[in-house]
Amino acid sequence: MKEKRYYLVVFLIIATNIFIASRYTSVASLVDGWAVWNRVMLLNFNELSFVDYLLNFFGAHPHSIVMLLAWVDYHAGNATQTVLSIALYSSVAAFALFCTQRFLVWAKKVDAPGYGIIIGGASIALLATTLADQQVMTIPFQTVLAISRLSYIVLLWALIRSLREDSASNLSIVTILSCFAVTFHGSGPIFALLFIAIHCMMYKGAWRLLTGLAPLAASMTHAYFYKPGGELDNLSSLISLEGLTSISKALFGYFASILLPFLGIISEQTILIIGAIAFLFTALFACYCIFGLIIARVKKVDTQATDDEKLFAGILSVFILLSGAAAAILMTVRVGPDSYRATLSSSRYIAYSLLSYALIICVLVQALNKKRVTNALKLSGVVLLGAVGLYPTLTFKNNYLFDIELNKSVAAISVGISPLIHPADAIWPLAKEDWYWVNSLPETVSYLKEGKLGPWSKLPSLHQVYMGNKKPKKIVTTSLEKMSLTCNGEIFQFSGRLPARSQYSRSKVITLLDEGNKVVGFGVQISPENKTDGAEVQGYIVSKGAPPPGLIFVGPSGNNYIGKNDLDLITPYNLTDSTWLNGVARNWPGFFVKDTEENRRLLAPGSTLNFSNGKSRLLTEQESANGFLNIRMNGSPLDADSVGYPKPIRIIKPACQ
Repeated sequence: MKEKRYYLVVFLIIATNIFIASRYTSVASLVDGWAVWNRVMLLNFNELSFVDYLLNFFGAHPHSIVMLLAWVDYHAGNATQTVLSIALYSSVAAFALFCTQRFLVWAKKVDAPGYGIIIGGASIALLATTLADQQVMTIPFQTVLAISRLSYIVLLWALIRSLREDSASNLSIVTILSCFAVTFHGSGPIFALLFIAIHCMMYKGAWRLLTGLAPLAASMTHAYFYKPGGELDNLSSLISLEGLTSISKALFGYFASILLPFLGIISEQTILIIGAIAFLFTALFACYCIFGLIIARVKKVDTQATDDEKLFAGILSVFILLSGAAAAILMTVRVGPDSYRATLSSSRYIAYSLLSYALIICVLVQALNKKRVTNALKLSGVVLLGAVGLYPTLTFKNNYLFDIELNKSVAAISVGISPLIHPADAIWPLAKEDWYWVNSLPETVSYLKEGKLGPWSKLPSLHQVYMGNKKPKKIVTTSLEKMSLTCNGEIFQFSGRLPARSQYSRSKVITLLDEGNKVVGFGVQISPENKTDGAEVQGYIVSKGAPPPGLIFVGPSGNNYIGKNDLDLITPYNLTDSTWLNGVARNWPGFFVKDTEENRRLLAPGSTLNFSNGKSRLLTEQESANGFLNIRMNGSPLDADSVGYPKPIRIIKPACQ
């Protein structure tokens, strides 16, 4: 078999899937991504040390690698997720190449036929980059999963080779890297346990075995100093027949998650049955590999050429089983009896469960034999598994909806609508029901928006004027309805059709201009290109003290927008005594000003306060006392020398609720 042909096929598959996914990468963060930017904000406000920033848990999981990359992205890419996206797709490509390269080496050792190797490698490449995994393939935050998966699998293989070659230097490097890797993701402890398992299976003496405990010790130390969140506090409630049944179904849903795009073609029950079969195969295959090697060692059988691959396959099988069990338990705690639907529909679980199907391909390819009539059936099985990875690519454009809803949120937030309410809440549904995020999400969004970061890095501000040479294109208005929200003026929901030459190949946030080229709102292309009628666009327009504009135009992209919103500024009262320093409270977070009607209107609870030292706070309360207004906010007491009189404070009005 010609290896060049093999790698050409593999490269084409990987490049095609990654290219398609990259065109649909979300411009705005989704849920956990905002938690990352919140922590970046707190780091910039010096409310976290850099070590705490990296190592604090996200609920039950550590996420140190994505925190590091987000910090780089903030400083090098204006929080646009560019660095995260590069890391994501590099990791996915490296993972797919590693899997297909290891398959090629192993297949040649077992004398698999050339046609089986090419088709098997192509099928594994399709599974490793499947667009069924919409979360990992299109949401930059999931680089945490892509990098941790790559790290754990490569390090486990490197450990096997280091022990086989008895290389002390390589083993030291692998061990040190593994101690850092356990902080990457919640599956770190599973990786650490399997690290020890490999040391036991390839026992090289007590000292080597002792070094194998290092990653687990690092994971436990990390968990001790940075205690995980309380998501798993209710595990005892699962110790019942009903609880175990729910976990089992959730586990089958985990193994069937790669089949979610086929729901509708195949019934949910059939998909779960296939998941159960995949689970059973993985469990039996793990036993076959692990116990087979243990028996061979007890009998002192000579080492075989494929023993390392056999051990690696067994360890991977155990990894898949343990990560599946952890996901099933976590989802059952979160969701209850319907947890199987949560694991089935959470496409990020495909990241590990796809390996079960890759192992099935290996078994089928090894079983190929030219003299057997069943070869056609086995090869059909390999092709069918490849089709499982290919089908989501062929139907991706019709099924992918993340960017439309996220872009609607960005457009709504850009005109002043709160991220806690519809239509802006798609970035974090139900955040308003969480005691922390009900305040912290608006604060984080405001931090990025006012700083021209993230999805707002290339958008003009409301009321700026376009001064470029490119002529704005008129939008055909189909509806304009006043919303019940009032913030910086009346807000209207706008619908229309883009002119044929102003359409985009995918959903995009669009600047909306009036006849005077002033930015009056933002819209989103919500339908594919239409050469005849033009693509549909929906958005939001703000009109202050006047009727909404009769004509709406597409604002050209670029930096040709000038003008700024009027800045609302205020200064603390000039008083220093035992209670106040430069008008700033000594013992609680706040300051005071004169009690006037203008100040009461300006300092409305829910506003964001930007101080002269670069920090921001959320205004929580105003109290009237003896002709003055005491202004309270979240956080610790302010640094009066940095933000007190005569330093100005900028007030950013609260979003529309």
